[in-house]
Amino acid sequence: MQPMGEQFTLKQATAHATAYLQPDGRLLVAAGSLAAAQAAGSIPPKQKALRETLLTAGVLRPTGDYLEFKENYVFVSANAAAAVIVARAVNAQLAWKHATGR
Repeated sequence: MQPMGEQFTLKQATAHATAYLQPDGRLLVAAGSLAAAQAAGSIPPKQKALRETLLTAGVLRPTGDYLEFKENYVFVSANAAAAVIVARAVNAQLAWKHATGR
């Protein structure tokens, strides 16, 4: 799937991701985006399980001090994407920044 839609970025510690809002409200995280390698205790159980699934499937791969998205991945929501990427509970409305800065 080619990235299309409004662009957003998330930058926190080692996490640095680029994502595109899809017409149906889902969020496509682009290949090459970086996620935190170590999950915090506050990561919601669903997102912890999803991280493990993405690692097993090879969508996320360990690369140095972070995990790298080796392919585009569509999340059901910005909240799910943010929690998987920063590996802890997070407010997606504050974490994701629109490409225009708003």
